[in-house]
Amino acid sequence: MATIKDVAKLAGVSVATVSRVINKNGYSSEAVQVKVNKAIEELDYRPNEIARSLFQKKSKFVGLLLPDITNPFFPLIAKGAEQYLEENGYQLLLGNTENNPQKEESYVNSFIQNNVSGIIVATGEKWTYSKDIPYVMVDRMTDDNQFLVISDNYNGGYLAGKEICLRNPGKVLLMKGPEEFLSSNARNKGVEKALQDFQVNYDIFEVQTYSSEISQDVAKKFFEEYTEIDSVIATNDMHGLAILQQALKRGINVPEELQIIGYDGIPLGQMVYPSLSTIQQPILEMGREAAKALLDHVIGEVKSVNKVLPVNFYEGETLRDYK
Repeated sequence: MATIKDVAKLAGVSVATVSRVINKNGYSSEAVQVKVNKAIEELDYRPNEIARSLFQKKSKFVGLLLPDITNPFFPLIAKGAEQYLEENGYQLLLGNTENNPQKEESYVNSFIQNNVSGIIVATGEKWTYSKDIPYVMVDRMTDDNQFLVISDNYNGGYLAGKEICLRNPGKVLLMKGPEEFLSSNARNKGVEKALQDFQVNYDIFEVQTYSSEISQDVAKKFFEEYTEIDSVIATNDMHGLAILQQALKRGINVPEELQIIGYDGIPLGQMVYPSLSTIQQPILEMGREAAKALLDHVIGEVKSVNKVLPVNFYEGETLRDYK
């Protein structure tokens, strides 16, 4: 593997000159820059990113905080972000917080120690760390933020409620997501507005977390508490899939006896039978847009970002025909 000394020798300059060219720090003539860059290309030299970050006080790394990597929604966020970052010469560092604020703080401190250029935050926790480091919120939010990428939660919620109401809804149950997230509240408000517009009565089943690890327990509790429900509006696809599984185990015909609509549009929902009807978020695009917003923030091209992406309805097979 080539070293900076090898580059300096081939280019016929000092190691310090190579360092200045690589780090774009200090003066070097155009002719010298051409020689150094040619030597770098010929030797396939890769600068030590950690050492470089210590010198520049920032790196080509970006941190990403996810709340629950077992939920297929969040790896897709990561994939979209990674794609955009890689296209622009950056690499992604992942922190899976498992919805634990102490673990999140540990990851943030680690990111800062490694001189990340910025952090993409998908955990929804209120940002209480250094304001000097650029950050962008994606999907979840707990307060209004200058840099934010989300989908249209209100209209997505309204669309979910509307599709249920148009299909012989009967007794409806709305699973309400965690109230500390403004995005979740917007979604809930959209659903309730649709149910009110169509004059459909409904019960509420509150869910304290979106965690996929407890989705089976939530589904079991749902069937213990509600024995005569005709329609379920799930908080997300993982809860919708868990309810679908429990319904089939109990011999309940879906969608004839129980219809279900999820939210997110994860690919897993299309791989089961019957396939889950859902509201699809543009998950990959959300990850890409969050990464773009962060890099724009890092180089100072934008003062704020509030990107709201559209959602759409996926028909699936867990909803009845229109009445």
